[in-house]
Amino acid sequence: MFSIDKFKSLNEEISDNPDQSVRLYLIDNEKIIENNLSHYERKEILETIYFLKLNEVIIKYSTEDERLEGKILEDISRGKLIRIIVESSDGYTFTGFTMQGSGEKIYNFLLEMLGEDDGMN
Repeated sequence: MFSIDKFKSLNEEISDNPDQSVRLYLIDNEKIIENNLSHYERKEILETIYFLKLNEVIIKYSTEDERLEGKILEDISRGKLIRIIVESSDGYTFTGFTMQGSGEKIYNFLLEMLGEDDGMN
């Protein structure tokens, strides 16, 4: 789904440490995403879906890549997709991540792997 060039471009756009990004994970299984949402996230997603339906916007994209990225961002906002970029300072050790999408349990799990706790438990 993603070429190396698309990964590099995405990485530059969303990663805090693009030079340390080593892998991109996409979670598009809605059951997995649903099982990892907090009550607040579920409510936010429902409100987003409602808002998008009420204010249906037709966007004209100039390229197929722009149209695809627009669809991906819509899927993220509707709770249908999570993107995770894994970072490593040495190419072996997990040192950070950037996550787009809702999934508090996944986010907290990644923080635990880093040995951090953000207090969202």
